[in-house]
Order: sequence, then structure tokens, then C-alpha cells
Amino acid sequence: MNQTKADQFKDSLIARATELGMDVQHRNTCSPGIKALAQMHAIVLRRPHLLQAFENDLLVHDLGLLSSPDAPERFVWTIRPCGTTVFFPDAGSDRNFLDFMKISTGSVAFTFDGDKLEEVLNPSHAAHFLAELEEVGMTA
Repeated sequence: MNQTKADQFKDSLIARATELGMDVQHRNTCSPGIKALAQMHAIVLRRPHLLQAFENDLLVHDLGLLSSPDAPERFVWTIRPCGTTVFFPDAGSDRNFLDFMKISTGSVAFTFDGDKLEEVLNPSHAAHFLAELEEVGMTA
């Protein structure tokens, strides 16, 4: 992602957080989705090669999805040169994620636990993360 698009994303993120009544200078007032989006922004700044096209996946779709009041607090996010994908805990999401990673070999995956976005080196770990969340959701 180029610097202009990264700046556009940052501005959109700050505007959305402010619109939702959050103070971006005080991280503890931000929703989990806004925290995740801020960390996604840092990733695309540090590693611009990960997102070279279809920046609207991040700029529009991920921003809208994760800044909504109904966004799950935990999920798996993937980024690749041609876009991003968010996997929420849902029936079969662990299998869907593994299938996706098999065909999207340039993807890098991250788990988000409500506070921190962490890179996943083994896709099976992220699939297990989704399956655990799905089980918790079913029993809650």
C-alpha cells in the first residue's frame, strides 16, 4: 500500500473513531475493532508489499465491518498483495480459513484477541483459534 492510501486509511479510521465517541489519543476508550484497525494500519506501513492492490478491502470493507457496533471482538485477518479477508468465528470458519490459505499462498494471517493483532506462522493455529471461539459462542 502506498503512503497516500495509508494516510487515507488513517484519516478514515480517526474520523470513524471520533464519530463513535472514542478518543484515539487514549487507546483504552477505543473499541476492539478500532484497536485492530489501528494495528492493521501499522502493519501496512511497516510492510507495504503485503497489500499492493485492492486497497479498498482494507480502506472500505474492513473499516466498515470492524468499526461497526456488531463487530466480533476476536477474529482472524489475512492480508495478501491483492486484498484482505476477515474470518469471524462461525460454523466451519476454521475449515474455510485453512482452505483459503491453501489457495492463497501469498497471504499472511493474524489473530486478533480483542486487544492485540498477532502474526500466525502456522495456519493450523489460526484455525484452532477460530474453532475455539466458535465453541465458546455455542456454549455461551
